[in-house]
Amino acid sequence: MPEGMSEDFSKFSFVDSDRDSHPRDFGVIKETIHRVQEIVPILKGAVDDSLENRAGELIEKMGIEDYLKKDGQYLDVGTGKGHIIQRILADMEKSGNPLRGYYGIDVGDKPLEQVQKRELARQGDSVANKDNPMNFAWATAEELPFGDEMLDGVSFDFSLHDLNQKHMSEALSEAKRVIKPDGRIFVTEDITDSAEEMATARSRDKMLNLKIDNDKSNFKSEQEWDDYFDQMGLEIVAKRPFTEDKNPKVKHAFYVLKLKTEKDISE
Repeated sequence: MPEGMSEDFSKFSFVDSDRDSHPRDFGVIKETIHRVQEIVPILKGAVDDSLENRAGELIEKMGIEDYLKKDGQYLDVGTGKGHIIQRILADMEKSGNPLRGYYGIDVGDKPLEQVQKRELARQGDSVANKDNPMNFAWATAEELPFGDEMLDGVSFDFSLHDLNQKHMSEALSEAKRVIKPDGRIFVTEDITDSAEEMATARSRDKMLNLKIDNDKSNFKSEQEWDDYFDQMGLEIVAKRPFTEDKNPKVKHAFYVLKLKTEKDISE
């Protein structure tokens, strides 16, 4: 276990046989759907291929890899089925800038078996945990299992809007705590500048994440996100608006954020 990582990360790293370690948000229904997606032939390939293709498109349009450091350590909050960070790990290695690690946490999903197998193959003989090569753990955004100033960056890919305002602020405060002074926080979110865009984003979110009810999802306009990050003591280093090819109706924005210095705050 890397120096500075909480014992909780290893303690709560998932093991399928240890049902008691699963969080409440990954209940019987979600677990059943997840397992069906892994074992039913007609779904197994289709779901994995679809998510893998979407991950590739999102990574390219976000441009996140331009901001990752060689040998850096990163954390993805709300990592879902794991396709985005596994693809980033593979891409960075191919480019000659391999990362030391890109950990993932969630409370309502986990990486697919196919994703774990790809990461196991990528790491080869160097793999530290054959049962969990994706370095995934059940953990909340409001209590990250990492020490202070341990990571080079924390990413939230369409996961902040799942938190109410209080928990969102706690999550960003935790991200600020665990990144190094020169670290970065990456946020990719839906942008809802009108009631129509809000309705479209909710509909898309419900479909993609199999949500029964997402009326409490915390979507924001571009200006609201800009203002909120400023209030949280974060400076926008870069912002890249984009849409997905297959769904141009939902606007997104990728933010690169850094900690404000005392000088920044005083000004």
